[in-house]
Amino acid sequence: MDAPLPRYEDDDIDDVLAYHGGDAHAAIKSLLADRDYLLLQIEIAKAAISRGFTRGWLPTLPTEE
Repeated sequence: MDAPLPRYEDDDIDDVLAYHGGDAHAAIKSLLADRDYLLLQIEIAKAAISRGFTRGWLPTLPTEE
């Protein structure tokens, strides 16, 4: 079952751009770095969590679905 994609308000986008001084390139670079970190955390959790502990469920990356 696919989870619905989150919806972002223009204020959220404006906040990210403002945090990076209006530099869209820096904002995207930062968001991609955050994404890479979270994907690594999923990989670590996947390796550390046993199937028995989660009753058969394991975390998956978006590309594995």
